[in-house]
Formats: sequence, C-alpha cells, structure tokens
Amino acid sequence: MIFLEKYRSRLAPLKSLLKPGLWKGKREEDALISADLAKIAPFYAQQAKPASIGKTVFFASTVPLPFALKFEGLFSRMFALRGWDSFCVMDIHQSAFTRRYHGELFGNPLLRITDFINGRETSRIESLVDEALSRGPEAVSAFTYNGSMAGVSALSSVSTGDGTGSVDLGNPVHAAKVRTLLIRSCLYTDACSRMILKHRPNLVMTIEKGGVGLSELFFQCVRHGIDFVQWSGCHDPESLMYKRYTGKNLRSHPFSVSKATWSHMIAKPWDETYRETVLRQFEDGYGNNKWFQYKKLTDSSKMAEKEEMVARLGLDPSKKIAVIFSHILNDANLFYGEDLFKGGFREWLVETVRAAAGNPNVNWLVKLHPANTYRRANMGYTGEFGEILAIKAALGSIPANLKIIYPDDPANPLSWFRALDYAITVRGTVGAEIPCFGKRMLTAGTGRYSGLGFTDDSSSIDDYLAKIRGIESLPPISEEQIRMALRHAYLFFKVRPTPYRTYANDAYEFPQGHPYNRDVVFKVPHYGQLTKDAPLSSLMDWLTESDDEDFLSW
Repeated sequence: MIFLEKYRSRLAPLKSLLKPGLWKGKREEDALISADLAKIAPFYAQQAKPASIGKTVFFASTVPLPFALKFEGLFSRMFALRGWDSFCVMDIHQSAFTRRYHGELFGNPLLRITDFINGRETSRIESLVDEALSRGPEAVSAFTYNGSMAGVSALSSVSTGDGTGSVDLGNPVHAAKVRTLLIRSCLYTDACSRMILKHRPNLVMTIEKGGVGLSELFFQCVRHGIDFVQWSGCHDPESLMYKRYTGKNLRSHPFSVSKATWSHMIAKPWDETYRETVLRQFEDGYGNNKWFQYKKLTDSSKMAEKEEMVARLGLDPSKKIAVIFSHILNDANLFYGEDLFKGGFREWLVETVRAAAGNPNVNWLVKLHPANTYRRANMGYTGEFGEILAIKAALGSIPANLKIIYPDDPANPLSWFRALDYAITVRGTVGAEIPCFGKRMLTAGTGRYSGLGFTDDSSSIDDYLAKIRGIESLPPISEEQIRMALRHAYLFFKVRPTPYRTYANDAYEFPQGHPYNRDVVFKVPHYGQLTKDAPLSSLMDWLTESDDEDFLSW
C-alpha cells in the first residue's frame, strides 16, 4: 500500500502543527541523540531474557521526547523479562528521536502507520468529509469514522496549534486545516485497524492519545478489544499515573478515579487521616512549589493572606469572592465528559462572564490557567490571551465588575483556595481541590469528579446561569460533602500517582523548548537491578495480569 503523492503534499505542512520550532536542525539533533545514546546504552544493555510467551505490547510513541522514550525503553525491557515482545508504532512525524531510541537502542521493530494507509480510499473519504463540513461545526464535531472520533480529533489538533485556541470554520485557513486533518484521521483510522488485525497486540501503551495521528490507534484498540494503557505525568513530581481503557471508559480522563475505585473507597469508614493527608499534600505540593514542576506552574508564587490579596486587587472587603477558573482554550480537552455549552470552553467562559457582569453582589475574578505561560512559550506565541480575546469579541470589553488574574499573579494557588468563597469551572482539577476547603464548586459539564456529591453540578444551561446570577445566596457545602471531597482527593492526589523516585530522578538541565529540557536519570547502572523494585514490580503485574482500570499505590 502506498501513501499517494497527492495526499502526501497535503500533509507536509501538518508536520509543524503539533510541535512547531522544537528542533533546531538535523545535524544538531543527531549529535544530541548520539551523545545521549552513548551515555545511557549500558543501562539498557539487553540481558538474557526468557523465551517469548507469544504476547505483544505496542508502544505508540506519540511524544518523541527523550523523557518519554526512556520510560518506554524501560517498560520494554521489563516486558521482555516476562516473555513479552515489543513493537514501536510511529506516526507521520517519524521522529529521529523515536527511530533511534526504539530502533537503535532498544531494538524494537518499528511499525509506521503510513505503511498501512490505502490511498485508494482517499476519494471516498473526501466525499464523507466534505458532506460533514457542508453541514457546519456541530456536524464536524460529531463526525465519526469506523469508531474513531475524527471530528473531535481534527478540531482539537487545530485548536492546539492556535495560540488563541480558536477554531473558526468560517475562516478559510482553519477550514482547510480541519478538512485535511479529517481526511488524514480517516485514513489513519483504517491504517490502524489493518495494523492491529495483522499484528494482534495484547496491549498498547502511550503517553498521549489526543488529536489526529494520536487518537486513531486508541479508538481502534477499543473497537477491536485491545487493552490500551495511557501513562502520563501528573501533579506529583517524579510520579506517573496509569489508566487502562476499554469500551466501558472511553471518555474517562487519565487522572480520573474509576467507579470500582470510588466504590471501594466510600465503602470504607471515614478516617480523619484522609483530611490530614490531603491538606498536607496541598501544603507540600502548592505551598512548597513542588507540584507540576515540568509545567512550572508555581515556580514564582508565594503564599498570601486574604486581606493582602483583597487590598492588592482593589476588591470590596464587604463582598464575597467568586473565582472563574478559566480553562486553557487551546487545551483541546474535547475527549472527556460532556459540556453544558456546546461551544466548549470558549462559549462557557463568555456566557459565565456575561452572567457575572449582571451580578454586582460579589467580587468577580477570572483566573487564567497558569499553564498558559508554559504552553505559550512552547508555541512561541506572544499575542493577547485567547480568553481575553474571546470575552472582548463577545462583550466588547472586560466587564467593569470583573478582574482578570493573569498566570504570573504572585499569589500561590493555595492562597486562592483559602481566600475565595465560590469557584466555577467546567471540569478542571480545581473542582477536586476547592471543596476540600469547604467552598462551593460550580461545574458546567461532566468529568472526572462530577456526580460524586461534593460539586454543584447543573442539569441545564439555565440552571447553571441562574446560580451564577445569584451565587451569593448559595451556602457553603456540608461537612459530609467536604468528607466526600477529601476521600476523592486522597485517591487522586495520594493513591493514583505512582512514584518512580525510588529508581529515577527528573533532570532539568536545559531550557524550555530544548528536547532534553525534562530528562530522566536512572539511579542504577542497569535495568536488571530494578526487578525487585516494589512499585515497578507491582506496576508490571498490573500491566500484564490485571484488567483493573486504575493502577493504585496504596
């Protein structure tokens, strides 16, 4: 099967959509890789392994950065010790990092999705895509192809590549990008299905599964009954979270707590150590600026008292404080849960601000997500924040009774949690945090914690907006709701993360944007010495023998 030249020319510009400006040039890239491979080769040196038991794991290498690749190499070696065979799946970017780490150092056969594309299907797929585009944005968003959410994948890819997070199908440039990505996603979908049917993997692992070129393998694994595990960095430094996906939890967030895990937790008697542990976690993580180190979310923030913050921002001390925790508009978080507002985070923000503008009875704040700084730096985007542009486009200006809290605000997140009275989000992490402090959390969509009893969820837009207009009349949550929030936070912040600091440390020797900005250094000279590491052994048992959705570190 060949990748038609006509279609290849359409895809060529897309290579810059996902990681623009990351690499300086092939010569520098090769030199960096060669030096690192020489340094770490002894750690990965293959030792005698048992005979193959006929089971196969695919590593979908969707983030071709050394940090991710080195963990994929470690997992590959640990699977080999259990008789499993490993393959590396490469997408259209076919990064030299992926090719050389997996192919040259780890010795894993490389599978290129493009090798399984049947270009003869292009015309038929183009007709399907054009028909969806002719019916407007909602039809594009709802567009699926052989089990893959191609429409959501295309929209999320375009949104991620735009500094403002905007996707406007009335814009010819955006429309052309969406069309190309939709076609590509459909071709990828069929290619992934063919690859799965040919090689029949028992398990697929990846660090990222959203967007065109990444999501199709995920959806086809679910379609064909193949276990799919996503592993990802999380709030806790030098820790990872693991989530197993099947057809039953297709739209679950990788940080979510499964129904089985939650049922087990709430069946336990209340233990006051849950509260102590969670609040200590917050103090250590936010108070000491440890959490989300790789995104540098709290590097320069300091603890502040409420009175100090009220004075600095010019707030009315006689009024309560309501904070709208804005999502990153180009986060493209379209895969998890259902939004009240069909226009996504943008429409939610605009309509929430519009309703807040008519309620002068509280201090209204919009807190822009601190990860904006990290993402904008990676993209090289220096324009106005997308959230500000969205509000101004809809309302003409920022309402007089509302203040914008920018990502570089000096107050630590923990200071905000203590100072506010009400908080609003769609499904952000703050929804799992703020109720632990007894504060009411309004949500505008389903997600990883909605319906668990400690957030104020709404069944309709009218219901939600009515709460915004009269938010000052909403009482604090009950002690039982606080306990439910603390139970969930104990699972999320304490039990779901799996530390790897027993055998490895993160290293940040290079500036942001450099491929080795976030690196990992193993504490032992050879992977064979990690076979008795308890957390890693438990993880491998879960990967190879369990069908549980969550890996838990009790």
